[in-house]
Formats: sequence, structure tokens, C-alpha cells
Amino acid sequence: MNLSRFRNFCRINAYALQIFSIFIFVAVVYSVYTYVSGTTTLSFTYNSPDITLFSMGGSKGAIGITEAERQIAAFTMIPITQAVTIFVLLAGSAAFKWLADGKRPFDFNFVKIIKRISLTLMISDIILPLVHSFVLGMISVDGYSLNFGFGSGFIMGVILYVVSEIFNYGIELQNLSDDVV
Repeated sequence: MNLSRFRNFCRINAYALQIFSIFIFVAVVYSVYTYVSGTTTLSFTYNSPDITLFSMGGSKGAIGITEAERQIAAFTMIPITQAVTIFVLLAGSAAFKWLADGKRPFDFNFVKIIKRISLTLMISDIILPLVHSFVLGMISVDGYSLNFGFGSGFIMGVILYVVSEIFNYGIELQNLSDDVV
């Protein structure tokens, strides 16, 4: 792949990620509006982590957590989870735009973008299920639930973090080589 094709590829990806971000934002706003206004029968679910390290739940009485309470908690989580998704997409768009503009990937600012994406993926993949458990516990009249674990977002974040450190090492080697010459 030649350089001009690579830059075009990066530019297209940058725009695509921005369009996906806008689409997600509009979909969330529309879903919240139709749910709050009562003009729809939308149903929301929130999945527990792919790899559950710790899970517990129960009830104080005989009812437990109802399906309606689970849907309200999931509805509450949608803007939060999608805000994280939009942030990751826009940061990814910035990385592609960086490359499309002909800037070098072995630059500390590019590494910051990649590291920011990786940390967001790792932290959100651990924190969001805990937030969902907290919200569900606050909404529920009789039950409680606690899920702790991680999923593919955490694993992708770890991989991106390693890649960012490889780029960081490449920058250091490049600086050392420039200093020697």
C-alpha cells in the first residue's frame, strides 16, 4: 500500500468513526426521548461482564429484583456506556486523522491518543458493571446484585496499551539514534 492510499484509508476511517459517533449520539437521544415520553415500548438490557470474577445477589424479602427494575437500570446505563463508546470512537478518529495528515506515528502525542483509548477501555470495562450493580441496587425495592469482572473491552485495552508502549519505546530508540548521529 503506497503512502497516499494509506492516508486516504486513514482519512476515510476518521470520517467513518465520526459518523458512527454522531449516529450513536442521535440514537441515544432518540431512545431516551421516546422512552421518557412513553411513545414506545423499547426494552433495555445490560449484559454482565464476559468474564465474571465475582457475582452475588439476593433479596431482603421474597420478591427480589424485578424485570422492570432491571430495565430501568439498563436504561440508566445506556447514556453512560454510549458516552464511553463515543469518546473511544472520537479518539480513534483523532488517531486516524493524525496519520491521514501525514504526521508520524512515532510521536508522543500519537502515543497519548492510543494510551487514552486503552485506559478508557480498561477502566470502563471494569467500572461500568459496578456502576450498573450500584444503580440496580438503588432502584430495586427488595433485591441487590453485584457483578465484577471484565470483558473484551478490557482485553483490547491491554493490547492497545502494550502497542502504545511499543510506540513509546520506538520513539526513545529514534531519539537515541538521532542523538548518536
